[in-house]
Amino acid sequence: MPDSRVILTTVLMSSPPTLDAPDPIQLECWRKMGATARSALGLQLRQQVMSAKRASLQKQYPEWSVNEVQQAAARYFLHGQS
Repeated sequence: MPDSRVILTTVLMSSPPTLDAPDPIQLECWRKMGATARSALGLQLRQQVMSAKRASLQKQYPEWSVNEVQQAAARYFLHGQS
């Protein structure tokens, strides 16, 4: 039986996962969802990301109004700027 330290070292030294392609299991889950569920999931993810960006901007610029934060978040995603 191999030494557990060797196994752990091998795991830690292996390449991190890449984002080149989704995992086959995830692909199968998406296929089973159907278009409506995938669209709803995408919309939910977008809303979560926007909410997180607004919270980040509000923390970074506490003097900004709610409207200024919303506009800055929208610009960020429209133009891809950080």
